Amino acid sequence: MSHAGRWRRVGAAVAILSLLLPGIAVRSLAQSSADVTVSVVPPVDGVLTASIAGAVFEDVAYVPEGAADQVAYGTVQLRVRDTTGLGAPWIVRARAQSDFANGDRGTVSASNLRLARPDATAQRSLAPVPGNRPVPLEVPSLGTGAAVPVAACPEGNCQGEFTLAFPAALRVPAGTLAGTYRTTLVVEVLAAAD
Repeated sequence: MSHAGRWRRVGAAVAILSLLLPGIAVRSLAQSSADVTVSVVPPVDGVLTASIAGAVFEDVAYVPEGAADQVAYGTVQLRVRDTTGLGAPWIVRARAQSDFANGDRGTVSASNLRLARPDATAQRSLAPVPGNRPVPLEVPSLGTGAAVPVAACPEGNCQGEFTLAFPAALRVPAGTLAGTYRTTLVVEVLAAAD
């Protein structure tokens, strides 16, 4: 056998070996694992908030003084979010910032606003979380004075985000001039002291 033939075989073997190496590398990559990350938020970084999600009232017709008062019916939606993970009891209070007003055309007293207890249980809008649901309360008169309780989690452990839709009624006195009357509702949530 000549030297030229030997070199060819060695060269051929080297060429095959160099073709196999990329295949080994690909096989190795196919067997590797991928990193998976899961974030867990510590309970102390959670939030406890309350907000008015919306308020809608029907229109009422003008009636002259001496006639019966009108009642505008509507819905006030309250949203409460507890992601603290602490399981502590809390209470939500609300008040009107001012009477319902329409510029110089007059006002309707905020104390005429009544929130009835919703028929349905508070609806949880986050993924299901074991625990209690907040309890909506009857609010005979909201007013502009001290905030009054509208919902509570007296037993604690009301984790998640809840929407409570309160049936509302605003008594509009006879003789109230036609127009749009506005106020701002303010809500606050208080956690139980440690």
